[in-house]
Amino acid sequence: IPRHLFGHQSPAPCQPRILSSLLTLSASAPEPIRAMCRTSPKVTVHGNAYSSEKKWCMGTQMKAVKLPSTVEAVAGDQGLSCDQVCEKKGKKCEARYMGAINTCEYLVKKFPCGTAACEENFGYDQPAFVSNSENKDMYGKCLVNSKDSYYSCRGQHKDTSRLCPCK
Repeated sequence: IPRHLFGHQSPAPCQPRILSSLLTLSASAPEPIRAMCRTSPKVTVHGNAYSSEKKWCMGTQMKAVKLPSTVEAVAGDQGLSCDQVCEKKGKKCEARYMGAINTCEYLVKKFPCGTAACEENFGYDQPAFVSNSENKDMYGKCLVNSKDSYYSCRGQHKDTSRLCPCK
């Protein structure tokens, strides 16, 4: 297995013959490793935000189109990360399914925001509901994360309640 698959150096974008090798490898990789991107500090702006839309991944699917029946969308308490929200339910957060629940439709099912109060935003604490009434500008809004590079199980904010994919 090439060393660059494990973050020892910055890989070049995948060529078709390399991509087929990676897909074969990813099919046999343990589930938590599939669909994870490997990177180095040289290709990120900050945190996990990529400086380019090109990502080097062990799988082909970074965003889930549909939430599997084994994963539950859970509304969290204010200020908690998805890791904490899922742990309280005896489950683990699965960041690869953030894209499946990052919609106004999912948010209004779990929070009292209504479709008129849904708006695009971005941050490591989203998708989320602004639940802190002291935040006069944003209180009552549901925030759909407009940047998938910000999907995170660890993100949290004192003013928001997260919507989390828990398995």
